[in-house]
Amino acid sequence: LYGQDGEVLTWRGHRVLAYDGTALNLPNTPELQKAFSVQRNQHGSECVQALAGVLYDVRNDIALGAQLGRRQAEKNFLLGDLWEATKPGDLIVMDRLFADYSVIAQAEKTRRKVLIRCPKGRLTVVDQFWESTATEQIVTLELPQSPQTRKYVRENDLSTSVRVRLVKVLLETGETEVLLTTLCDRRRYPLREFKQAYHWRWGEETFYDRVKNIFEV
Repeated sequence: LYGQDGEVLTWRGHRVLAYDGTALNLPNTPELQKAFSVQRNQHGSECVQALAGVLYDVRNDIALGAQLGRRQAEKNFLLGDLWEATKPGDLIVMDRLFADYSVIAQAEKTRRKVLIRCPKGRLTVVDQFWESTATEQIVTLELPQSPQTRKYVRENDLSTSVRVRLVKVLLETGETEVLLTTLCDRRRYPLREFKQAYHWRWGEETFYDRVKNIFEV
């Protein structure tokens, strides 16, 4: 019934979708070892694990798509089948693992929007912004030298540069975080609102917490 009552909550006209992955512990059986991933520790003990990825509408508290597979780069699920659960205009909110040129360029080509927390040491222009006194800046991301990224961009006919906006938000702890977004219109998207927009992502974390406690995985 999602969306049929016309009451889907949005933010400035965008559905706010969070995406993240999590590891699930599965029963250690030969069948599951073959289908998923076997993790071993330094003592020789082993367990079977799968990667779960969920695309979650955080304003309406509902999962729109999910995928289960072997342990791998978490972005693979999003850029694969789960992308079909999104639509033009959606704002996809992601944590620091997704500060990745492939994800940003794919969103730009398909008219999705992104809001991503950016760590230091991942993107040069972001590092420069971290060191500056500016609270926001519009910059151009250039295609990195990574052969894997260049191959993905070439095969999917993505742009070799993307215009993005960097903003700094101050947390209650006094720490500063840098967010990257393709929402570059300063009038339509005031800087002060990005802190709340990113905080909505926490709804996916609590969803995973509920699921893991229910199924004890």
